[in-house]
Amino acid sequence: MINSGTPDGMAHSATAFRNALREAGYVEGQNVIVEYHWLAGDYDRAPPLIADLVRRRVAVIATPGFTQAALAAKAATAMIPIVFGTGDDFGHLKGSAASQLDSGQFRSAPRTCRSLSGKLKVR
Repeated sequence: MINSGTPDGMAHSATAFRNALREAGYVEGQNVIVEYHWLAGDYDRAPPLIADLVRRRVAVIATPGFTQAALAAKAATAMIPIVFGTGDDFGHLKGSAASQLDSGQFRSAPRTCRSLSGKLKVR
């Protein structure tokens, strides 16, 4: 899971993610391993991190609430499923990331990109 915040500031996000996994039948440490990556607002770290995940051929990349990471993952792979979420605040997005959101890039994902597998809403 790639999150733009910090572990302390986004603990609720990690808890909600674990709960959603559990509801789907996955228990962390038993039948699924989750790597947590906290970027603490340093969005420039996302592309190299994603490149490393792609190189290691992880099973899925989750970017709840972090659209810029979902776009970087989409650019890096067409083979690894990407579970993404979006929030209401897109102020941190710049340039092509914002324009791709505005143009409906994710709404048309099933037709344009095999790797984008769905939108995750974490409460």
